[in-house]
Amino acid sequence: MKIHFEPKDFLKVLRLVKSAVPKANFVPALRYVKICANFKDGAILQATDQEHGIRVRFDVDVSKPGCALLPVKEAIDALTTIPKGFKATIENTDDGIRVVGNLADVDWCFASEESVDEFLDVANFSAKAYHEVVESDMLTAIQRTVFAVEKDGMRQALSGVCFESDGSTMYAVATDGHRLAIQEFTGECVGGHSLGLFVDKVPERQTIVPVNALKLLDKCLKEKVIGKFPYSVKMAVEDVTHNHNDRDDNEGTRRIVTFQYGDVIIFSRLVEGRYPKWRDIMPKSCLMHDITVRNGELKTALKNIAPSLSKSDPHVDLVFAGHRLTLNAIVAKSPYNGAPKEVRGTVEIPCNGYITGKVGVNPKFLLDVSSVFSDDVELRLYLPDGKESDPALIETDGNYSSVMMPLRDSVDMPIIPAAQAERERREAEAKSELEKRIAENTGAECEPEPDDISDNRDDEDVQSQTMTTKNLFAQSELLYIAAKNITALGYEIEGGFTVCKGSQAVVEEAPSLQKYYKNATRIRKLLIEQGILKMDTVKIAYVFTQNYMFDSETHAANVILGVSTHGDERWKDECGTILKEIRLRKAES
Repeated sequence: MKIHFEPKDFLKVLRLVKSAVPKANFVPALRYVKICANFKDGAILQATDQEHGIRVRFDVDVSKPGCALLPVKEAIDALTTIPKGFKATIENTDDGIRVVGNLADVDWCFASEESVDEFLDVANFSAKAYHEVVESDMLTAIQRTVFAVEKDGMRQALSGVCFESDGSTMYAVATDGHRLAIQEFTGECVGGHSLGLFVDKVPERQTIVPVNALKLLDKCLKEKVIGKFPYSVKMAVEDVTHNHNDRDDNEGTRRIVTFQYGDVIIFSRLVEGRYPKWRDIMPKSCLMHDITVRNGELKTALKNIAPSLSKSDPHVDLVFAGHRLTLNAIVAKSPYNGAPKEVRGTVEIPCNGYITGKVGVNPKFLLDVSSVFSDDVELRLYLPDGKESDPALIETDGNYSSVMMPLRDSVDMPIIPAAQAERERREAEAKSELEKRIAENTGAECEPEPDDISDNRDDEDVQSQTMTTKNLFAQSELLYIAAKNITALGYEIEGGFTVCKGSQAVVEEAPSLQKYYKNATRIRKLLIEQGILKMDTVKIAYVFTQNYMFDSETHAANVILGVSTHGDERWKDECGTILKEIRLRKAES
């Protein structure tokens, strides 16, 4: 064999084919690129590990037809030394493979002990039934889904992208169990070709394509290694006879997918296993609140926060408030009075739409989605119309959807400008109610307030606690808790801490509360039985129907938030200063 060619173009093809060369294989010949030359086709380069492979036809000048095994790394090193403007020659000699730079001082020779007959050829595309897809649509489908496949290989069926078809409508789907990416696109159906469709029942066979094959196709489509004009991509799934070894089941046949893109043929064995019924996971956007945000602003915000996120808790809360979307995150930890303190960061993004709510997501998942779109694309973010545990949905006008399961624990952030208005309104209502009660009791002399009850009681009996008008006026600093979509107001008094009427408490308790603070669980139960805490079905929260005095601010915070926590780090004044710091300032003064 002897061929002549331009090194620059040949190197592009060789580097593409190199991507399919296995680093190790029980068939030694497969560690090479097989190159065959004839007067009709020019040169055909092949590489495979038997699970996936590539075949590329390339125009060269053929002096002598034949086949040879080319050590790809050494060949690339040799060809890169040939100066620009010089042609190269590859020929098969008795001493091995020679790479020569014509008229240049380059002459490399590589000996090979392997026989070309041991190489397992990659078959040409010969399917009669297939889907034909515009190259840009196929590239888009790959890039918008492949990042969401499972990486650890624990669930084999999720380690590839699932392709489905319904006539000319095609779907590319990927999930790792925490997120779901779906790209809908069209392709001409030829010969009744089907990729399977999982709607009502599991199809007889599903088309789950391994990531390695898709990345190889992505590289070919993106870099346009072959050809100067657009090609369509043919995709065919079929059963083929496999007689090279006896490792495979199903009587010597296996199910493969083959892609043809111009002069490039890529094949891969399909992933075995059952792909989940992903349509059942998709939330209905018509039942959700939505806003529209420009992708460039979201991407910038995520990149600003992502590098400094806590590695133990990579968590971002998407807080929707009015016409703004705010990203809240724990971004660092620093010593604070001998104990770690969470330093937090926020980023605000203007958006179209007006909703209030919050959902916690993994920022990497959100950045993966944002990174596959240009900055000028508008993303529609849908917030669940229900619990924070419901999935969030992202859609675009390009038939793309992404579902992200929320993180259970929200980031408890200080009040931020984007959510300030809503919380101020709720605080103002509570303050107004308090001031009204104080005014009504002006002049009263130590008269009992039935609205104030202590938590120092037996389980069977809840006794009232006296609170005078003097106590009310002595109270000078109103504090609040704003977290988990609830707001509570309270103030310190001698011997305890009073929570104001109208304050809210979460419905569900965290397991840690029952485990480490059973007394708070008991108090919540008593308050509910006595009617002091009543369910608000609109706000999905308990509401205090009267003032209530706790033994301490920590007891109050535990009951309100449903978690075991430190009250002096939860209660804050109107400037956002925590109670612990307020006490330190008073002690210093």
